[in-house]
Amino acid sequence: MARDVFKYLKASRELLEAKAVDDNAKAREEAERLGGTPTPNTRGHYQDKNGNYIGKVENGKFISKKDELATRMANSPAGRAETEAEKKSLGQFEKDADKRKPETKLSVLPQIPDGVSDAEYTDSLAKEFSGGRKISKDRKELNLKAAKTKLAQMRQASDASVPEEEPETPEEEPKVTEEPPEKKPEDFPTLDDKVNEIQGTEFKNQPGFIDELPSSNEEYLKKIKDNDYGNGVEFVDLKEVVDTDNIGVPLKYFDTLSRALSTKNVKGETDNWTHYGEGLAGGAGQINSQMGELMTLVFASASPEDRKKLSEVIRSQVKSAQEKGSVKKDLTVTEDWIDASLNNAAAIDTYMSLEAPGSKIVGGSWDQPDELQSLGIGKGGEEKGFSTDIVIRDSNGKNHQLSLKKDGNVNFLNSGAGQYTKFYLSGAVDDESSPFHETAKEYFSNIDRVNEIFKEIGIEEYDGESLPNIPNQKKLKELGVSDPKSINKELQDLRNSLSEVRSNDNIVPKEYNLGEYNRKESEALDTNFKKLNSEIRNLDLEKLNTPATEIFTEYFNDGNFSDEIKGKFFNNDGTPKIDAKTGNMKFSALGKSDPEEYKRAKSLLSDSNKESKDGEIADKIKKIMKKEGIKDWSGFVDKLESGDLKLSAREKNKIMLNSILATKTDTGEKHRKDMKQRERDFTKNSIEAISKDPVMKAGTLKSLRSNFPLKDVSEGSESMIIGSSVFSKSTMKKMFGTTDFNQIKDRLIVETDSSGQPYLGYSIDVDSDGDGKVIPISNINVRADGLGYGQTIKHEMTLRKDFAKMLESTTKEMGKLSEGLIIAVFGKLKTGREIIESLKKSLRDPL
Repeated sequence: MARDVFKYLKASRELLEAKAVDDNAKAREEAERLGGTPTPNTRGHYQDKNGNYIGKVENGKFISKKDELATRMANSPAGRAETEAEKKSLGQFEKDADKRKPETKLSVLPQIPDGVSDAEYTDSLAKEFSGGRKISKDRKELNLKAAKTKLAQMRQASDASVPEEEPETPEEEPKVTEEPPEKKPEDFPTLDDKVNEIQGTEFKNQPGFIDELPSSNEEYLKKIKDNDYGNGVEFVDLKEVVDTDNIGVPLKYFDTLSRALSTKNVKGETDNWTHYGEGLAGGAGQINSQMGELMTLVFASASPEDRKKLSEVIRSQVKSAQEKGSVKKDLTVTEDWIDASLNNAAAIDTYMSLEAPGSKIVGGSWDQPDELQSLGIGKGGEEKGFSTDIVIRDSNGKNHQLSLKKDGNVNFLNSGAGQYTKFYLSGAVDDESSPFHETAKEYFSNIDRVNEIFKEIGIEEYDGESLPNIPNQKKLKELGVSDPKSINKELQDLRNSLSEVRSNDNIVPKEYNLGEYNRKESEALDTNFKKLNSEIRNLDLEKLNTPATEIFTEYFNDGNFSDEIKGKFFNNDGTPKIDAKTGNMKFSALGKSDPEEYKRAKSLLSDSNKESKDGEIADKIKKIMKKEGIKDWSGFVDKLESGDLKLSAREKNKIMLNSILATKTDTGEKHRKDMKQRERDFTKNSIEAISKDPVMKAGTLKSLRSNFPLKDVSEGSESMIIGSSVFSKSTMKKMFGTTDFNQIKDRLIVETDSSGQPYLGYSIDVDSDGDGKVIPISNINVRADGLGYGQTIKHEMTLRKDFAKMLESTTKEMGKLSEGLIIAVFGKLKTGREIIESLKKSLRDPL
């Protein structure tokens, strides 16, 4: 509608100007007769040959500079004075002028048939400002005032009047000031523009923030009803719970959370962002953690009062779902994630007091490309952090990139020794002295190129952990690729190149080369299987399965646990405790035992159950025999030994290993001991390499960056929110004594547990005070997955509990210090928003 009004004004003005053309013709002749020429870029101004202003054409007359000045003087307050006493000096006139507050009357729109009135126009514009949302009474009044102001600005832009010239003085002639180019309607700021200039929230009207979910809430509810995905809970629109104008996050996330609270979590259907986003991009992760991130974003951006309202409504919805029969696996939003989100939001409050004191959060975004771009992150702006989950914007216009962790149980890395080639190349790419420097450059260049293509055609980013899945030509055509044949070929060539490098056993030294380790395992299995051929032929097929109790007993004995922990899992005779009803292993309650050791033993029990199930091979062998037409076990042994059976390396090795161990011979026992020693040697060599080899060490640290951004934290470009704790530049300074990454020397130190098993601790060495202080941060454990047959060595990294406790203590200490300063200044504890309001009031009403 606003555009229509502008078109109308423009047309009206053109008609008036056209009418004035004839009237002004004689006036122009008069100006030219006096030697004047039109002044460029002005309306009706004339100048002499020296460029000096001589007068103007207006309303069919030529008004000379002298006549113009006389008219101005006559119309001035001093000129209109009727007595000498009323006449004022120029100085007195200026003083009085400053004291006056002239009223600015709103210019009206020209009234023509079928045109809009001033009132109609401003009412419509005010509604447009609200975006159709429900707003407060105060905001409605503000919108109406803004609409009237905008109307005045528009009318002023259409006015063809000439700025007043300075009066002529005896000393010098006034210079002609050219009028600026005529402004267009879009040149004038809107109400939202003005509000954004004050609050730093211009991003709210940008892509990503103004997006809506493709379907309406009504359409979505009908869809889940038709598919029986509802959880029986009445839909509550979270946008109606609070005034969303005060929370600068995309409204689509309020809708997402509202919908999730009424939806049953159905595997493969509603347990993913695709279901809720309906085509809109979203952050990575499981749906429960994604909802947790969205709740944290909303809670952190809301006032304490709104945060409380929203969390209570969300929790009430979850409880309603549980009362109607939903269990945890049926819930998309769970109570533990509500609690975690509130803890994260509280930690962000502390973070703001430490890293952005005096400012408040005015909004933020999820890890979504359009939203990040609107905040100035991405192409042409700030670089997005490796582990950023959400971004918050403060009232000073600064972005804060945050990595969110639910609590202190942080798994930094869950990889395997198969990634050592990537670790090694990651270090070599920056080390020109490495013999694999050029190979590394080409390898990562190929990964970048794969991602370039994937991004262009709309495929999820390739992380480089395994070989990329290449879409066929048909799929590429469906994705809108104009030349699917050439793109498919390029991707296949890139995949082959990556595969060739990854299979190069010469890159990683043999002492911790997974390929070399697996070769030795296979060699030992083949040798001992042949050596025990006659004993194996006479085995009972059913006895090839290794019980979980046997695996757990072996693992537990190797772990060197305390007698107290052993009593939780084993009977007095040394056999694992068994549940009489289920037949499965069980364990006693923790009690006063060491929680970390207890948790470690439970993990081994879980692994034993998994390995035993994975190793139940009797039934597998019977199926293979039936498929291959093998009559008996003896015939199966012959074919297995000759390599005639089409089995995976893992399947073949498992059958051979179980067969060797089932013989209960000295050769079988020696094989067991040798295989354990090979694992210990590989673990020891791997840890020493990561600790001492600069190239391997650098590559490992790079792999950490996506989960533990130490360098980014030291530079202040990214921070971590771990439960209710803050790991930011300020807390790092407190803990490490410095934030200079050149002084913080990343150290990987080799330590051993109580059993003598080596493990890797990730520590920080701070040498600013020369005391070489070491702070353990993360354990790195290297162990076999499927010992003796699995072909895999796990590489795991977890946050150390002592570091988590230290960080929690530091956060509390610094948070209390910040609270103390607030109380000292304001007399009581205040939130960031309350501090801002107090400061504004102080500026309005100074003492």
